[in-house]
Amino acid sequence: MPLTIYGPRIIEEIVSGEAAFTDGQGSLDRPFNINTVIPIKATALSTGRLLATGSRSLVFRDFGIVNPGTVQGLELDLEITRLARVQDKTIQIWYSGQAVGRNRADLAAEDRHTYGGQNDLWNTTNIDVTSAGFGFLIDLQPHTEYPSSNTVYLRRLSLRLYTA
Repeated sequence: MPLTIYGPRIIEEIVSGEAAFTDGQGSLDRPFNINTVIPIKATALSTGRLLATGSRSLVFRDFGIVNPGTVQGLELDLEITRLARVQDKTIQIWYSGQAVGRNRADLAAEDRHTYGGQNDLWNTTNIDVTSAGFGFLIDLQPHTEYPSSNTVYLRRLSLRLYTA
């Protein structure tokens, strides 16, 4: 089964009141070395609960895929410096302006984590991976159980495409 690795050509923030991202070069135009401009935080309240402020969601799309043949698996390789306090909130396929398929967020994900794989289409159907609208939604959050204040460092994102 052939395996090809791709990087996104378009990176977009989904605007919200949460921490913005930068790649140090102005607009987000590189799928590596992206970080939040302020830390994401989980602050302990007197009730024992946490008040959390996360990061903006990022959409990585338009992987420049041309004539892949029959796609049999999608594998997202994500490297984040988590500092033991940054967790996944949403790791999901983005298609035509919306999140689709199963959310693959893993609260126990390590700094380098792989989602999906061979023979795994993320519970989606009729997804055209050659479309500029195809990509991944990445949303990160502070630890859900411990107070923290950490800058998010997204080091690298790549897609492995398994085809017949």
